[in-house]
Amino acid sequence: RGSTDGTGSAALFNLCFGLAFDPTGDNSRVLVGDHTSVRVVDLSTQEVTTIVGNLGTPGNAVGSGAESEIKDVRGLAFSPDGQTLYVVERQNHMIKAIRMCPTKCNAQCATGYYQNLETSCHPDFFPSCAA
Repeated sequence: RGSTDGTGSAALFNLCFGLAFDPTGDNSRVLVGDHTSVRVVDLSTQEVTTIVGNLGTPGNAVGSGAESEIKDVRGLAFSPDGQTLYVVERQNHMIKAIRMCPTKCNAQCATGYYQNLETSCHPDFFPSCAA
């Protein structure tokens, strides 16, 4: 138990409640939501990388990648086109929309129970997104 990026057994997870497969049909990657982050698991290399949130630091900040904070992920789902990941946060009482794309992911911020997050993404994680 813990929250650590890494490869194979060096990667640790804490309170995993969300799981989403790449909607492009490329089943080599899976997204995992844990207590304070959303992470990509490359199934071919077993490498785990955080794409949103801070490992072990819960909160509710909007920002890019590690600048963002999430708390108590309870579900993950992709939009049909695969360009938006929805993150359900129980303790923040929000559904956050994360724009997934190969370079810089841009989104507008909204108030209330639904929030769009801007995050930076690794180009190999989501190659189907339009630039």
